[in-house]
Amino acid sequence: MEEEDECPDCNKGVLAHTALKCDGCEFWHHTACEKVEFEVYEFLCGHEDVKSLQWYCKRCSVTHLTVLKAILSMQAAQRKLEEKMDLMLSTMNDKNLVIDSLHKRAEESGKETQEIIGEIKQINHKIDEIVHSKSKKMLP
Repeated sequence: MEEEDECPDCNKGVLAHTALKCDGCEFWHHTACEKVEFEVYEFLCGHEDVKSLQWYCKRCSVTHLTVLKAILSMQAAQRKLEEKMDLMLSTMNDKNLVIDSLHKRAEESGKETQEIIGEIKQINHKIDEIVHSKSKKMLP
């Protein structure tokens, strides 16, 4: 704490009073201005060397909570997108297996290429409809 440090809550110097440095904004705050109980102040001062123990002023607490909620929301959205992508990749793999199977059957049966292409287009269309309906259900 330096002489010119002022509490951002009351704009008064912090040297003559009990104060805590916020781990968010890194300003010194009077414990009275932040309504920090003396027991909490003593505990924090007694554990300054513990890296995992942090104290945030009221303003930074709100900001950090808002950011944390946003991150959790983004993680949930990412999970949904990954599930949708997995479904689409799985469907594409299934589609490729069906197409390979059709080509093999066509070679064995001697069907004309145009007939095979028509069958593949019909199957592709049906699979696309299934994927589209499943992905609609997964959207929020």
